[in-house]
Amino acid sequence: MKNQRMQEDDDQLDSQFIRVVAPATLEQGYTFDVMLHGEAFTVTVPEGGVTKGEEFEIPYPTLSTEETVTGQAWTDDDVANDDGSIDKEPIQHEQHINEETTSSTKLVAGRWRHSLCSCCDVFTQATFWLGLCCTPVLMAQLVTRLKLDWQGRSNASREEVSLSFNKIMLSFIAVLMLGYIPVVGLFIIVAYLILIITCVGRNVRGSMRRKYNIRSSTCCCEPLDDCLCMCLCGGCSTIQMARHTHNDKEYPGYCCTTTGLEQDAPEVV
Repeated sequence: MKNQRMQEDDDQLDSQFIRVVAPATLEQGYTFDVMLHGEAFTVTVPEGGVTKGEEFEIPYPTLSTEETVTGQAWTDDDVANDDGSIDKEPIQHEQHINEETTSSTKLVAGRWRHSLCSCCDVFTQATFWLGLCCTPVLMAQLVTRLKLDWQGRSNASREEVSLSFNKIMLSFIAVLMLGYIPVVGLFIIVAYLILIITCVGRNVRGSMRRKYNIRSSTCCCEPLDDCLCMCLCGGCSTIQMARHTHNDKEYPGYCCTTTGLEQDAPEVV
């Protein structure tokens, strides 16, 4: 029986194609790792994308016949052991934005691209100075880039998303003008910063966690972790989120665009 099973495995390894079960609903061009008979390799989602549980075939270059075998895909949450069991362990996988996107602009999932305390790495870029001195401006650019509403929510209509930047910027200008009122002005500025940095920032951070499958790096639950990050270091947290969507060496931050990026920068999908 054991020899027969080994023979069947050998016959499967002689196949030209493998059948992959999509671990989630994925856009075309998305890449992730699969494990087959102890061997890991990267596959790309075909044109049109796939839905969770859908099977699709891909060629396996090292194989030569026309049979097919079934392999279960594993993503940044799943690591296959030699005995066939699955462990939950985040590993990096990346997503192509478009055909012209280079490896330096791929998205990172399963973790933040940069640590919270690495904001000084972009000291010479607009991203750093906006995050440090004008956090609401960088927040407005970020929600526009991620196609969120002004409150940082992802289930907004296209019309609401198109107004996000204007709403935050106009409110910021109004608050700065009201800030000249003695005593009351200071209260208005503080209240506004709490609203934008803590409340909106927490929502944006939560939306990015869900989009890129990023778990909390502390013992706190994710909503509390996001709230603490924005309260204790809102500027650094906003810079971290802004740097996650694109490689800042390839696409540095800009202060005079609604997304904080060059006009030809690839969109976040």
